[in-house]
Amino acid sequence: VLDNVSIPQSEQLGTDPDDMLISALITIAPNRVVFHGAERMQNTELMRTIDSVFGGRITLLPRLST
Repeated sequence: VLDNVSIPQSEQLGTDPDDMLISALITIAPNRVVFHGAERMQNTELMRTIDSVFGGRITLLPRLST
C-alpha cells in the first residue's frame, strides 16, 4: 500500500511525473492498484496506460474526505 505518495516536480528530476508513476507501479508490481479521487484525474491517457498494464487489478474509489 502506497499512501500519500508524492512525486517530485519534473523540473527537479528532468523526468515526467506520469512516467515516474508508471515506472514505480511496474517496479513494485502490486496485486492491486487503488485510486482515490480518480474522477478528478485530468490525464485520461495515464489512466488508460495504467489500465492496460494492470487490467482488472485497478479499483477506482471516490476521493477520501479529509
